[in-house]
Amino acid sequence: MEASNIIFQGRGLWWLWLSLAALAAAGVIFLYRYERRLVAARIGNSLLALRLSAIALLFFALLQPVLAVVRERAAERRILIAIDVSQSMQTPDPQASDAEKLRWARALGTIGNDHNRDRIDQWLQALENEQEPKWVASGDGEAAVQLAQTRRDSLHQLLDEIGALQRREIVQRILTSTTTPLLAKLQRIGDVQIHLFADKAVAVDGDALSLMDLNEQELGLNVGVTNLQAGIAAGTSSVEQPSTAGIVLLTDGRDTSTHDPIATARALGRENIPLFPVLIGSPRKPVDITVTDLDFPTSVFLGDTPRLTATLATTGFAGRALEVILQPASGAAMRKMVNVEADTTTVAFDWPADSAGRSSFSLSVAAQPEELRDDNNSAEFALTVVDDTIRVLLIEEEARWEFRFIDNAFLRDSRVDVAQVIFEQPFLNVLDASFFPRQLDWPDDPAAWDKSALAETDVVIVGDVSQTHLTPADWESLDRYVDAGRGTLVLLAGKNHATDGELPPALQRLLPVSDLRIEQFAKKSAQSSPSERGFHLALTPEGEREPMLQFAADPQANREIWRNFPGHVWGMTGTAKPGASVLATMVPPADAPPGTSKNRAILARQTYGLGQVLWLGIDSTWRWRHRAGDRYHHRFWGQLARWGARQQSLGGTDSVKFGFERSDIAQGETAVVRARFNRVFLERYPQLTATAELVAAGESRILQTLPLTPSPGRPLAYEGEAVDLPPGEYTARLKVDGADLGAAEFVATLFVSQPPTKELTDLSANAELLSQLATVSGGRLIGPDDLSELPQLLNAAEAAHGDRDEVALWQHPLLLLLFCALVTTEWVVRKLNGLP
Repeated sequence: MEASNIIFQGRGLWWLWLSLAALAAAGVIFLYRYERRLVAARIGNSLLALRLSAIALLFFALLQPVLAVVRERAAERRILIAIDVSQSMQTPDPQASDAEKLRWARALGTIGNDHNRDRIDQWLQALENEQEPKWVASGDGEAAVQLAQTRRDSLHQLLDEIGALQRREIVQRILTSTTTPLLAKLQRIGDVQIHLFADKAVAVDGDALSLMDLNEQELGLNVGVTNLQAGIAAGTSSVEQPSTAGIVLLTDGRDTSTHDPIATARALGRENIPLFPVLIGSPRKPVDITVTDLDFPTSVFLGDTPRLTATLATTGFAGRALEVILQPASGAAMRKMVNVEADTTTVAFDWPADSAGRSSFSLSVAAQPEELRDDNNSAEFALTVVDDTIRVLLIEEEARWEFRFIDNAFLRDSRVDVAQVIFEQPFLNVLDASFFPRQLDWPDDPAAWDKSALAETDVVIVGDVSQTHLTPADWESLDRYVDAGRGTLVLLAGKNHATDGELPPALQRLLPVSDLRIEQFAKKSAQSSPSERGFHLALTPEGEREPMLQFAADPQANREIWRNFPGHVWGMTGTAKPGASVLATMVPPADAPPGTSKNRAILARQTYGLGQVLWLGIDSTWRWRHRAGDRYHHRFWGQLARWGARQQSLGGTDSVKFGFERSDIAQGETAVVRARFNRVFLERYPQLTATAELVAAGESRILQTLPLTPSPGRPLAYEGEAVDLPPGEYTARLKVDGADLGAAEFVATLFVSQPPTKELTDLSANAELLSQLATVSGGRLIGPDDLSELPQLLNAAEAAHGDRDEVALWQHPLLLLLFCALVTTEWVVRKLNGLP
């Protein structure tokens, strides 16, 4: 069948075209009256008809008529069904409201028929209003009371049974097990094709569909991921298939992939393929405990006490105390009781790293009886303890107070090897040289920075130094040290040279902040007690998560420590650059002048190339020693040095350090193995070649031999890569030809885990996302009890999306030929009868 109609695209100016046509017709009629005196009536009438026909045809063309023809598709309609079989779909929803459960019960056909439909509607309305349903329509006798009690008990028992059903089972029953199965209804109106999806989509036979007995491994599905984009795109790209009437998506909507399902749904909408998501599950969050995030350093130094922080989702446990257990693979477990105050709880452990090597852990919370599921109460992780030294270079103009206390903190830290350069210092020429070096032994060419001591430095700290001593060329060397050498640069503010003029270009690039402003408070607040004078530092949320700024495992206790630190009377604040992170802001004193800026950055960091830059806008961290001694000051600078050297830390000897850049990676990530030789060793053996032999734990067969080549961005380092490693534990052994490593054996351990998933982090259904998908595709979000409308919606979508052809009649050649024929005929008739 086909239907056609004419659309006038130029009808917006119809009044203009009609006016012109009327004027032309009036002129033709006036001419006709004149010509009647010269020719016979038959000839005059013929000319009038030809001229009016030409005017009418021109008026018709100016309206821009288009002939639209809609034809039904000859091919059979195709209906795609995409079923979510990810891990979250194995979850029941006992936390769902009674109204939600009653809707599901109606969808499954376990309650309701033609006789009691109105009564169930009334119950549903009452439950949605959080009211007690009216169980009996009339009567107040004993029989009515018993009937009401029976109906109440029966309904609650049914709702409990519905709440215990897994989401997969609800889908299975909807499709195949109700009195009017959805699958059979859809098969009557089109060719139904079914896809199951988790991380990807696979086609299955609908006649043998059994969701409760699936073997996901045989299907090649990773149920730890929900990729909605794969589900809604499955089967839509085949050009050989019949046209698609629509896609039915049965899911809880909780997408845990990195793909964008909304963009795919929008593209389907442009192709007239509507999406009809069916919400399976409740948007309510269940009572559950989940380990949602772990924050820990992947490598730490021997003898340190790293902080291991876990974030727990504790929905429904407010006001309760939960025991969290950190169990090392070897050694005694650490236990902490946490008081739950919200849906998210943080707990931190300080673990002593007293033995080198790889250490694995399990963090868990004991299962609670009311939990929805207990297979998300634990998480495993590992870190590497290295026996290495942090090389720090401390550069200052003079030995100011800040320098003296920082230098003393590093000298007392057994893990830090500190070198100092002081440009201006007393020198009486009694000794051969000053106590500290007075100049940088760096090449004049910044490109040769890797030939200097910078190449063997993990952290460079630059204090209050003038541009006379630290020249623009020196700053360019530091720029390359950070950018290409993966170094860490710490910039400290200072009073003496803060206003030395325009900053060198390299320093302007390196600074994480701009719009620098001096903050000085020398009035009443500067004369009060140390804890009250001047301004203080307030950690931002990101700063609170940064390990180097943590002095207590409890976040609230850490805030109190920072709040009670002595204040500062001088500092510099700035505005964070795009991409930089503000770790702390300035809190002005109560007597600050009006207009004093609040919440400006005073501690900020940024990733710069392959390295990182930290900016600290105060020159008085030594004040933190007030009534606390070394407790916080030494800890801060020790943690800062370890933060700066973390990506450089490797295990080995003084000549060679060997290990993986990250000892724990997820499947699909690239493992980078690195050997770092010291300069003297490389100068002694300039022709050495290095490889790394990779074997699986517990085996002797070499899986891969990785060539280690000089790293263009890391002087003294040789690197290799291993890709596509399956999950498991691996060992790499360093082999060197053309050099003598001695008797030492260099071994590093790598652990490859399954890709991390948030599949069980949030078990609530995501109705908002499904509604967006339906809207942008031209479809509609459907509840399980509205599935009876789905066939009609698919029929309507198919009718609306029939094949449509359009012919622009006003541009058609036949219209031009007809107009030319009328005008030519009029001219011939006029000339044959002697008219001008």
